[in-house]
Amino acid sequence: MPLRETVETAVKECMEKGILRDFLLQKRAKVISMSIFEFDQELHDKTIRNESREEGRAEGRVSLVCQKLRKGKRERTTYVVLPANCVMYNL
Repeated sequence: MPLRETVETAVKECMEKGILRDFLLQKRAKVISMSIFEFDQELHDKTIRNESREEGRAEGRVSLVCQKLRKGKRERTTYVVLPANCVMYNL
């Protein structure tokens, strides 16, 4: 039996037995599509690690620029692109 048909049968049986019936009536299509497309935990974890690493690097760069500005090191212009969720520093 193909995967989609198997998942649809399982959802139908759950509804007939009253298992999550109200929820499945409202979200049936979403449950079926999410069940068919497997969640890749390893890829998810890798993505989260990479995003966290990049956020850490960005925070480090902002902190370094702020330290230099506090020390009065303004001999050259520094351009910094801040992330949308950036914490503003008082210099």
